[in-house]
Order: sequence, then structure tokens, then C-alpha cells
Amino acid sequence: MSLDEQPARPSPSPNSPEEAPAARIASGQWPARLPPEFYAALDQLNRGEYFACHETLEALWIPEKRSVREIYQGVLQIAVGCYHLTARANWVGAVNKLEAGARRLERVGLLLPLASPDGKAGQSGYGFYGVDWAGLIAAADRLQTHLRALGRDNVVAFDRALLPEARWIADSKL
Repeated sequence: MSLDEQPARPSPSPNSPEEAPAARIASGQWPARLPPEFYAALDQLNRGEYFACHETLEALWIPEKRSVREIYQGVLQIAVGCYHLTARANWVGAVNKLEAGARRLERVGLLLPLASPDGKAGQSGYGFYGVDWAGLIAAADRLQTHLRALGRDNVVAFDRALLPEARWIADSKL
């Protein structure tokens, strides 16, 4: 089949990672602002209060019907991975949840390029909702890689400095 004969590419589905966060906000799939409880959960994550973070995000995620629930779930899974690691020395649970959370946040499109004011592709979508998503995903991946290198028998020797933290963009919690 030649390039001219290929069928047109279908438009992204509402939950497709190809749909930029701004389009999801414009369509009402995502709110213009996340609720204050979400930022409280990120603060809990940063303080190492992983179980509390899980509870806070679960209260947001369960009743939410829009696709923004994937953001809540992704951060929740990272927190659960940290809980498995720090409270239970559960290597399998930690590795699996860190992986699941990071991949979920990637799948929702938080790392897609944003359009700049001139309409050209600008920085990645890491700053949506005032959060450094790329940094959080990379931190979860670094910890997961570290744990895999340690192996399950050495899980208690993990480097606490690698525990993921959420960072704000320009001190903004939109």
C-alpha cells in the first residue's frame, strides 16, 4: 500500500494519550483545576505519608467518572508502591505499583508537548495542574530501577533518597 492509499488516521479517542491535556480540559473530561484534596495528597506523598495519600486519592478517584480519575490512580499507585516499600519491605508490591503508576501517568498524556502561544510545539505537558509530571514519573522509574538492581532479598537496603516527591512548577497549584 502506498502512502497515498493508506487510510486516514482516526482521531484520538477521549482517553487516548494522543489527546493533549488542554483538549481534555476544553472538552470537560478534565476539570480546569484539580480539587485542593489532590494537592493535599501530593503533600502527603512528599511527607512520606503514603497510606494517607492513598486514602485521600481514593476518595477522589472512586466517585470520579471522567478520565481525570487516571491521574488520581497513577499518583495513588506510586504512593502505594512507596508504602509497600517503606512499611512492609514488599519488593514485589513496590516494584509493581511504582511501574503501574508511572505508566498510567504516561498513558493519560501528561508528557505530550504543549502548544506555545505562537501555536508551535513548546515544552512537554509536565506543568499541567502545576505539577512536574515528568519529574514524578522519572523518580518512580529511578526507584523501581534501583529496587530491581537490589533484588528482593536486599529490599531493606534501598536508598531512601530515591523516594519520589511531587514538585510544583513555578510554585503554582492550579
